[in-house]
Amino acid sequence: MTDAVSTEGRKGVFLPLTPIAAQDACEKLGVTPQVLRGLCDEYADFINLHRRDGRTYLDALSFSRLRLVVYWRGRGLAADEIRGRLSEAQGETEEARSAADLDGEGAEAPAGEDPGGLLAQIQRRLDEQERRWREDKDRLLTLCMRLQQEVSHLRGKVDQLSSRRFRRRLL
Repeated sequence: MTDAVSTEGRKGVFLPLTPIAAQDACEKLGVTPQVLRGLCDEYADFINLHRRDGRTYLDALSFSRLRLVVYWRGRGLAADEIRGRLSEAQGETEEARSAADLDGEGAEAPAGEDPGGLLAQIQRRLDEQERRWREDKDRLLTLCMRLQQEVSHLRGKVDQLSSRRFRRRLL
């Protein structure tokens, strides 16, 4: 059994705490083993596969990166763009780790603290997504109102064209 934190109600978000079997990763991500192998080969510098007891495993970081790769590919991003985003994210985490090491001079962070500002980074991304969501919502509401106005206008035209008075004028 895999130790994992699963948050119900968030569309089956799965964050493994221990290595996850490649087959389980395929099921969670909705890809075939061949696609998984291809992605792991293509992004080998970001995704690490481990062999143990005759089975192939992904560590937690590799699984989360693979999940991002599958998501971005589903969104139609090119391989170079995905690689750039992964490099950027990897650079941010390495900078945060080195800053934490310099601040703490290699000491372990206390259990309750956030090493490297990961929570702040996640919060910034959530705030950005919420801002985009609100903009999209406003845009959709505006489009919906315009559509309702257009439908109302067209109904008036249809009523006008189907009236007897209009048809008599044509004759």
